[in-house]
Amino acid sequence: MEKQVTHMPEPKQISLPIEGMSCASCVGRVDRALNAIDGVEDVSV
Repeated sequence: MEKQVTHMPEPKQISLPIEGMSCASCVGRVDRALNAIDGVEDVSV
């Protein structure tokens, strides 16, 4: 039986400065959009 080996890329942390966002609705929208990206494991807005 052959085993498949999956090489996962090294985890990276990216900080995206966002100015002028002042409402909870916008925070939620950005959070959901980033979490919808394939490969994203954690989001903090």
